[in-house]
Amino acid sequence: MPTYQTEAFVVHLYDYSETSKIVQFLTAQQGKLSCIAKGLKRKNNPWVYALDRLNRVEIFYTWKSTREVQTLTDVNLIDSYPELKKDIQKQVLASLILETAFSMTETEQVAFQTYNQVQEALSQLNNADIDNDMAVFLTCWHLWRILAYNGIEPQLQICIHCGKAVQHANRFSWKGGVVCQNCPSDRILEMKEIECLQTLKNLSDPLSVPVSQVKSIYNTRVLPLLCTFIIYNVGHPLKSYNVFCEIINPNQKGIEQ
Repeated sequence: MPTYQTEAFVVHLYDYSETSKIVQFLTAQQGKLSCIAKGLKRKNNPWVYALDRLNRVEIFYTWKSTREVQTLTDVNLIDSYPELKKDIQKQVLASLILETAFSMTETEQVAFQTYNQVQEALSQLNNADIDNDMAVFLTCWHLWRILAYNGIEPQLQICIHCGKAVQHANRFSWKGGVVCQNCPSDRILEMKEIECLQTLKNLSDPLSVPVSQVKSIYNTRVLPLLCTFIIYNVGHPLKSYNVFCEIINPNQKGIEQ
């Protein structure tokens, strides 16, 4: 049975037996990949540290096309993002980015752009000098890019129902973006929200924005809007976003759909 090698992000781990776990990875060449890590639950297993969630690793695995779960044969740690993991909010935001990317990727799908976006996002969030407001802004920007790479970023200039150009796009539908005055919408956007969405769409380098100009609206309005849009389009809740809501406001419930 042939053995393959690839870089990957550790997304989920599930118990499989008394000694083993199933690990789900996001890869650039194979998209979603599930492998059994035999003996991972045994004491002093050398893979335990490397196979921590959010880690970027090099994996070796055997491949059989008739199996949904492949067999992991070796793991090398590339990056554990230690600064990011010191901050619970940054850790949850990184999880949100990875969870979104994983949800939009299929098994055996080439996903270089999505994978590279996750890698860039986690590297930026791993910077100890990035404060919480900037971390949320970066998360929104990277989520937009992941949506764009998968062809489902919100439309901001043309009504998604009738195709008419929309000059003052303040009506929004979870089905795809802005709508005109004559078509049904799910939400009325405020001007500040529209401006933020335009910024996310047009900005090429989020780190070029001075920290002093990053507004809390990305935390309170824009991230919830993007997550609701993502949930509608992937068809299931984002667990990481629900956790984020609990962190910033213990009395606030996340989005369920």
